[in-house]
Amino acid sequence: MEQKQPKIVQKLLLRTFFLLLTVAAVFLGIQFILNWRKDPDTGPANTIGMIAAIQIHDEGQQAVIFDKDGKKTPSPEYTPGKTDRDIVWLPNGNRLYFTSDRKEAAFNLYRWNPDKGTVVQRSSGSLSRFDPSFVPLEPGASKAELDGSGKFSLMTQGGFVLEFDMSELTSRQLLPPPGGVTQGADEGAGGSGQFDAIYKRLGNSFRTARMLKNQDYIVAVMKQDEGEVLVYQKLSGSAPEEQLPKAVMAGEHIDIDIDPKSGAVVFTVLSFQYPDRENIPKDKIKNGKVVRDFEHGVFMFNPYLPSSEMLQYIAVSRVPGQAFGPAVVSPDGNRIALTTGSYDGTTYTPAGMALMPLQKGGMAGGTPLVAGHIYEINWHPSGEKLTYIKSEGRSRSIYTISADGSSETKVSDDGAYMTPKFSPQTG
Repeated sequence: MEQKQPKIVQKLLLRTFFLLLTVAAVFLGIQFILNWRKDPDTGPANTIGMIAAIQIHDEGQQAVIFDKDGKKTPSPEYTPGKTDRDIVWLPNGNRLYFTSDRKEAAFNLYRWNPDKGTVVQRSSGSLSRFDPSFVPLEPGASKAELDGSGKFSLMTQGGFVLEFDMSELTSRQLLPPPGGVTQGADEGAGGSGQFDAIYKRLGNSFRTARMLKNQDYIVAVMKQDEGEVLVYQKLSGSAPEEQLPKAVMAGEHIDIDIDPKSGAVVFTVLSFQYPDRENIPKDKIKNGKVVRDFEHGVFMFNPYLPSSEMLQYIAVSRVPGQAFGPAVVSPDGNRIALTTGSYDGTTYTPAGMALMPLQKGGMAGGTPLVAGHIYEINWHPSGEKLTYIKSEGRSRSIYTISADGSSETKVSDDGAYMTPKFSPQTG
């Protein structure tokens, strides 16, 4: 028969239990206060239907927001003549980030809370930081996944790629890895020097970079002496050669976007070039001139597939004057939106927007959506609508349109705007 504990023992156990609860509550309270003192701007914000953009003034650029009814709110604490740029929403839509020189000579990261109307500087230093981006999430991501994906951001600084901790406000260099690579290095040569040699063979500096969905690959566009090259690098691997940077394709200009569903990189290349110009295949040189298989194209590259299937074309042009603008992937990963237009060897001029299936040879199933000088397309998180810039005379206005081509609507005034982006929130 089970023996009951004496009442005094029961009282001691209860007191101990409540004491532990009190200690835990005090500890959590202290942690909350410390975190609040570090960053008092907490809590969600309602940004459903908002479009963020950059307004171009006669002097300077300013971050602005249009609400679902078209009302414009300029970002507060802006200094005329300064330059805001590189706007990006947190994956949960609670905050808007951008880089600016509004308080310092260098460009630093700023955070805008649309609900409270506050803009706070989140990085500092004499070296400019550009192009913040977050890990793309698959459709239907949970709240925890959305919140967690905003903890770190990739940025470029001085031609390098950094990972920035959005809470601790610290950064670490990812590309080129500061520890270097010893693969093939002579004894005593040092890893970093060998790594520099590997990267110098590819390009001079990083212009933009994106982390893939599993956070195990980075894809980036590097500047070359003439043109750009798309590279990718695995961040971890059992063999040293797995962590070496590899070139995908080169051209005069390359734009990238990420398919959140598959992790594939969708990229557009203007004026194709061979990445390694010192080792161009002999059958591609005729009468001393390089013969290219195509002039311009849209491709998808997926490092998670077997090597023979990693690179596939979506659309190609063999006519020098007929090209494609940047392609953006729909939230469900099924389609891309892009512009088609003309290229004179220096400038690309869009003639209209089209949708294409995100698949090999998707151009065959493409459909035109709207005509005009259209730039900087962005999808609504529902995939049912798009926003973009349409250039008309001296104005660069913000428009929206349904994905079926109906209901084109002008959102902004006749001023000059750039990079409109829907809030990720859908309600």
